[in-house]
This record gives sequence, C-alpha cells and structure tokens, in this order.
Amino acid sequence: MGLNSVATGQDDNLQLIEIRKVKTDFASTNDYMEFRNELMSKANNPWLKDAYHHKDIHDGKIPSGVWALIACERSDGAMPPSMLLDFMELDFDDFPEAAKNFDGIMSFTEWVAHFNPKTRGDWVMVPKLFSLYLRSRQNLPSLAAAPDLWLDAVLRESRGILMWTHQLIQIIRMIADVGITEATKITTCVLMRKSGWEKLLENIHPPTKQSLLQIFEERTVGMPCLGSPDYLLADLLSNHFNSLTGPHHES
Repeated sequence: MGLNSVATGQDDNLQLIEIRKVKTDFASTNDYMEFRNELMSKANNPWLKDAYHHKDIHDGKIPSGVWALIACERSDGAMPPSMLLDFMELDFDDFPEAAKNFDGIMSFTEWVAHFNPKTRGDWVMVPKLFSLYLRSRQNLPSLAAAPDLWLDAVLRESRGILMWTHQLIQIIRMIADVGITEATKITTCVLMRKSGWEKLLENIHPPTKQSLLQIFEERTVGMPCLGSPDYLLADLLSNHFNSLTGPHHES
C-alpha cells in the first residue's frame, strides 16, 4: 500500500495525503523506524513528536498497521510544504476488528464526506473519530445512544461522544452537584482506573435514571482514554473548509 491522495473538497493550495501500511510493507525493523522517523520529522504538533520520538520498537515487532495523515501545500504560504497531522500504530492482536477492516475500510475522504464536518468543533475530532472507526468500524456510535437534551448539549462539540476530559468534569459537576476540585478528583480517578472508579460512577445518578457509569460506557464506546482537542488540526482544516464554503458561524 502506498500513498492515497485524499481531500475534503481540496482547493489549489492544500491536499491531504492518507498513508496506510501494514508490517509486510517493511523489510526490517530499521526500515520501519526510518519510515516513522521521516514522518515524525514533518510533525509540528509537540504531543505527537513526544509520543513517538523516543518510542522504541520492542522485540523487533513492527506494528500490524500504520495510519497517517499529511497536509501538503501546493503553493507558497505560511504552512510548511508538508505537515504530519496525525499518526497511529495499530496492533491487530489488541484490535481484531481492525485486522478485518484496515485494508478494505473506506478512505479518509469517504469517511469525511459521510461525517460532513461543518464547524471547527467538527474538525477538532475528525482524526480521533476516524482512528476509532479504523479500530472498530464504529461510526458516530453515540447517534444510537438514548437522546438526552442536557448531555447532547454538553457533548455538542464532539457530536454526542464523551471524548475530552473537560467534558467529563462538566458532566460530573452538574450531575453530582460538586465543585470543580471534587469533579477533577473523580475524573482523575476514572482516567487512571483507580480501584473503585466504576462503583464511584455507578453511585452518581442524573435525572435520566442512568448512572454516570452507564453514560460513561455508552458515550465513550469503550475508548481507552479521553483525549485532548487537536487545535492545530482544527485550525488548519477549519480555515481550509471556510475557504471553500465562505464564512459561517457555529451554532
């Protein structure tokens, strides 16, 4: 598998390149490390660099699958000629569904078109939701969740999915009627999976009669952790989208 050119309605200045590779595409561990280091050299996002800069390949094990998204500028401008926006290593032993889906799953272009992002908040979560989709083929799973006007309002920026730490803190504050300090302590307990975290959430009940544990499991869809908004990607792609559609305002 080589490079697949993808677009979100590309113009003359920006093109998104999707890369998908499997371990058989690499002749050796060194071959893979050279590939990864070359991609990381294009990353401007500090957390992405930090996550992989010092990460070794243990026991010579190349990831089962690799997904990356690169933005390329076609003409002069403020953005570098190419920039790594997102990168993900998949272990098919941990994500068996990904082994079935990785090669045949729809392209990033098709997925973005299906998702139909319109606002900056939409673009912030595009890579995180697509990575979830690659792992499990679950596309916007919260759309099947029981409607809840208050929860849907809190999670509006992530289309009903509990995705970021600040959202969980806000939900705990409102449901448990506690201050930000206590809500942050509970959130830390949940994210670190400290002993008793499930019981803690199970004992918090909003007016909907669902426990906070049920809400957490339903709205995070088993995601191993809550992430942080990728503001670099949000800014890049929302500006690109604006150039195609004209000014718009988030509701």
